[in-house]
Amino acid sequence: MPRLALAGLFALITLGFLAPTTAVADERINRFASDITINPDASLNVIETITVRSEGRNIRRGIYRDFPTTYKDRLGNLIQVNFSVLEVRRNSAPEPWSIENLSNGIRVRIGSANQLLDTGLHEYEITYRTTRQLGFFDDYDELYWNVTGNGWGFPIDAATAAVHLPAGARIVQEAAYTGRQGERGTDFETATLTDARLYRATRTLAPGEGLTIAVAWPKGYVTQPTDADRVQWFLDDNAATGVALIGTVLVFGYYLLVWYRFGRDPKSTAIMPRFYPPEGLSPAATRFIRLMSFDKKAFSAALIQMAIKGYLLIEEEGKSYRLRRQDNATLDNLSKGERRVAKRLLLTADSISLKNKNHQQLSKSVRSLRESLVVEYEKVYFLRNTVFFVPGLLLSIGLIMLTAAIGGTVSAIFLGLGIAVTCSVVRRQTNGTDEHLI
Repeated sequence: MPRLALAGLFALITLGFLAPTTAVADERINRFASDITINPDASLNVIETITVRSEGRNIRRGIYRDFPTTYKDRLGNLIQVNFSVLEVRRNSAPEPWSIENLSNGIRVRIGSANQLLDTGLHEYEITYRTTRQLGFFDDYDELYWNVTGNGWGFPIDAATAAVHLPAGARIVQEAAYTGRQGERGTDFETATLTDARLYRATRTLAPGEGLTIAVAWPKGYVTQPTDADRVQWFLDDNAATGVALIGTVLVFGYYLLVWYRFGRDPKSTAIMPRFYPPEGLSPAATRFIRLMSFDKKAFSAALIQMAIKGYLLIEEEGKSYRLRRQDNATLDNLSKGERRVAKRLLLTADSISLKNKNHQQLSKSVRSLRESLVVEYEKVYFLRNTVFFVPGLLLSIGLIMLTAAIGGTVSAIFLGLGIAVTCSVVRRQTNGTDEHLI
């Protein structure tokens, strides 16, 4: 684990159930004492004793403690440390608490929403266990620990950290820092206790300041993770990303296989230019077949063809147009689709204006032409392969839901985008709508 991986572990810590504000009156942290035990299995047991003065302003019902548990290594891979609360007490008695999920960790909310604190001093004791917090180097192992965090909205009068090394271990190097995030202040002192090493800030820490320690000891006193452990951690931490990548490959592979089996066009022959529509196909039908979908230009082509055949006249009317049925016009020489358009537009009236007031009637005529073209030509000249597209769509939705459920919301988004691009390549969508004709 990188040496600085823990520098921001407790960076977001705030008192009160309300947003932190500048300290007022006597509300403050009188004492912040952290007792840290390094276990032979490389886990940590931590007891934090936090004494606060409540005046009913910002500290009203209790405190909350934010513990970032998710961060990235220098290569951008996710790292998820284990963290579990063992006990919470206030003034030596058990205190209600709950866990809330944050985007980068968890929040331990301490206190009851229905009970206000008495003014005065309150001592909170939080006991928790966490793993994957140690750094392992060639010559030593190390704990780099942000003891207090740098997110308090109140001054800390006294900040201490007692570190218990594994039995028989001795300190080979140590350091401590005071101040704001990234600062390397030296306002601290150390002392040797019977079974621990003590680090103490020698001044009051202002809001936003904290105490950080670094302690190293010889190798061999704690269990170092094996390569297999690291691989397993990587897979567990980045499961959502893995599912997203595998899912994208699966969906793309499915569509590629379907395309290879059923979607490839036959080998093309010599291409010759045509100056007239294919025999038996109207301009609207020709466009529909070429695009394998319907759009508003097909409707325009049908109207122009009806005018060429002498069924209607297209007259300018200001900035719009009017369609007028010619005298003695019949439906005999119109295609099936053109006949349906004529029946919708001009069967009961001699003319119609292409204006918004006639939108409903025009939309019905467009739908009639589209329905006619689909019935006449779709399964004759091309297939949409919906029977193959739907299973791929269901597979895509399932993979996106699985990725999101694992906890990779961002990965699920990228998976969805990747699948969307894939689908757009393998299946052409209709790009015209009735509502945009006028």
